[in-house]
Amino acid sequence: MRASVPPRARWLVGLAQLSLALSLTLFASCAASCPPHWLAELPDDEAYAYAAGSCGLLGLEIAPERVALTRAARALAERLGVDVSRQLSVTRVEGELVVEAYGDAGRSDALEGLELVSSARCGERVHVLVRLPR
Repeated sequence: MRASVPPRARWLVGLAQLSLALSLTLFASCAASCPPHWLAELPDDEAYAYAAGSCGLLGLEIAPERVALTRAARALAERLGVDVSRQLSVTRVEGELVVEAYGDAGRSDALEGLELVSSARCGERVHVLVRLPR
């Protein structure tokens, strides 16, 4: 004759198994996505131009995401031939990217409409993927 297992014990065992499965899934997804695949190979899309930027977390007085966004915007500007030699900064305000870009000819609006596609924090680095309609 089998001993009866109390319902609470079965429930706790089930909860522990579910917790373990979710933890392993989360670990596997984090390990598989760091660094993100788009960091090595940017998306190829006729409608958008893409760029990626990264920044370490240590020793910065400003948000590393802002530095990564500005680096991605600079890479995109170089790819598109946009002069941003005087100043370039990108900030996120209420989910929208605000770009300030100045070249030798003055203010440039060539990067207006820049969108944050994805971001990832991998250890001590922040990576961002941005795009701009062509």
